[in-house]
Amino acid sequence: AAPLIRDLLPVIDNLSRAIEASAKSPGAEAFVEGVKLSLAQFETVLAQHQCQEIKALHQPFDPNLHQAILQQPSAEFPPGTVTMVTQKGYQLHDRVIRPAQVIVAAAPQ
Repeated sequence: AAPLIRDLLPVIDNLSRAIEASAKSPGAEAFVEGVKLSLAQFETVLAQHQCQEIKALHQPFDPNLHQAILQQPSAEFPPGTVTMVTQKGYQLHDRVIRPAQVIVAAAPQ
C-alpha cells in the first residue's frame, strides 16, 4: 500500500493548491466546493487504510517525522517549534510515507 499512497499524495497536494488558488477568484465558489469534496473523499479513503496526516504545526521539531527546509528567528515560538508546514506529511500505521516539510523557529537574534 505504501507505494500507491506515495503516488497519490501529489494528487492531494494539487487539489489543496487548487482550492487555495480558486478561493481568490470571484465566481469560483462552485468549483472550489467540488474540489473540496474531492479532497475530503481522498482523505477519507487514506484514513480508512490507516494513512494519517503527520501533525506538525506548533509541534516540537522531530527529524523522524519532519523535514526542516528553513529556520526562521521567532519571538513568538520557542526554538525548535514548527511554525509553518509547507507540505503535509503522512504516516501509514507507524511508517513515515512522506515527512512533513516544515519551517522551524530559531532563537531571535
